[in-house]
Amino acid sequence: YSTGLESLLKAIHWSMQIGDASCALASLAWIVVPCLQQGKLSFGLEYCNKVESWLQEYQLHNISMVSTLHRVRIILLREQGHLELAEHELHLMQYFYPNLDPLNLAYCYWAEFLLLLAQKNYDKARQQLSILEGHAAAHFDGWQLALPKPALLSAVLDTLAGSELAMLNWASQFQLAHIDNDDVWLKATDITVQSEVIAYMRIRITLGSDMSLECDQLIEQAELKQDCLLALHGLILKVLNASRQGDELSLTHYRHRLLNRAGILEFHQVYKEYLDELLPLLLNYQVLPSELTGHERIVPSSAITVKVLEAIPQQHQVINESKLFASLTLREQQICLLVIEGFSNKEIAIHSAISLATVKGH
Repeated sequence: YSTGLESLLKAIHWSMQIGDASCALASLAWIVVPCLQQGKLSFGLEYCNKVESWLQEYQLHNISMVSTLHRVRIILLREQGHLELAEHELHLMQYFYPNLDPLNLAYCYWAEFLLLLAQKNYDKARQQLSILEGHAAAHFDGWQLALPKPALLSAVLDTLAGSELAMLNWASQFQLAHIDNDDVWLKATDITVQSEVIAYMRIRITLGSDMSLECDQLIEQAELKQDCLLALHGLILKVLNASRQGDELSLTHYRHRLLNRAGILEFHQVYKEYLDELLPLLLNYQVLPSELTGHERIVPSSAITVKVLEAIPQQHQVINESKLFASLTLREQQICLLVIEGFSNKEIAIHSAISLATVKGH
């Protein structure tokens, strides 16, 4: 996989040397997968900047394939959690829609769908999925795209809309179609099938099935492929499975591994997809120094504030009626409550994403 990325980078440089903008942009489109797998999000964005500078230098920045540049940025920025920057790239990408070929337009629609999901704009995401399905039916004789299938995506949207049975129904169909007495389904290398495998395992864990061995195989497969993102999914599922099975020893071990990995890698969005299940396992957890960065990356500061407010004894609630307390800024009030709860200055700085000096100043 690292060799694949190196080959693509060589193709980008070669294309720029001979002045072939279409080839450079096509090669840039392909770096998304290895950059995600290897956790090289900033690296991928850096190459987007290099290609963009070259296009501007040679006045090639208005050709339709430049949509690829913005599409790659949207996907990488989304994974980093920079949704406002991704939204800006979306508007730039949409400018090229009228002149795009059907395949590139389909993948632009997909990037738009992913961003809407991350923004929790589920109604528009459903509309976007319908647009993508209609586009695929019209131009590719059905769903012939290297993307997760509409059945799974629709089930996810239905679940987010409040349906309790949507994912269960999808999992039943997936099991009938793919699961038999062996574990071939776990060894799928196709990215689209891997997303289905992860979703199926997550549902089985929620239902109480012990998926420990399957999680181990998924992590092993990810390590063999040097796929950091797939390995993160595997670790998260391992944590959720240990919790569901009441295996405290495994929960402690894999939670520690997950927090360490989260502190090293750039990913943000993947944790949001599991946040409802992860929060109960992390909010009241006594974080080790080596786990602080990963804990901060997974647990939003808003959840920490809510936890502190809920934990303050009833007799301290009178502070909210104090005129002095009311005169503080929102940030000062948050820090005041954290101090009351007994958090150290360093812990407050980490949880609030501000400097130690700012905490001391407040």
